[in-house]
Amino acid sequence: MKCYLTQNKDGEYQELVFAEKRSQAILQSEAYQWDGEYINVQATRKPEYDKYAEQGYVPKQVLLNDGWWFECYGRKAFGRCCKALTLEDSPLVVNEHVYCGKECLENAGSEKVIVEG
Repeated sequence: MKCYLTQNKDGEYQELVFAEKRSQAILQSEAYQWDGEYINVQATRKPEYDKYAEQGYVPKQVLLNDGWWFECYGRKAFGRCCKALTLEDSPLVVNEHVYCGKECLENAGSEKVIVEG
């Protein structure tokens, strides 16, 4: 299996997809599911992530290390935090969710916590 970064023409729906062929990656992508137009979806090879195909996802910490960003999965008093986080923010990665700090992590719920990194 090969890793592809798929996205719609506006770049709104981006995800990493594992597939044998580019065309399969496009058909499996959220961008295709949302847009429904094959021609509007791009798929770019990301061979550096091929080694994660067996587990079915690229770990969030690896993606952060490579310059990706994620929204905080935690909660504040007013609702979801959703702060944009990069490696420079020193986020916590717990069970493949990214948090901006302990407050958001503690308010996220009662899931079993395994802190990585």
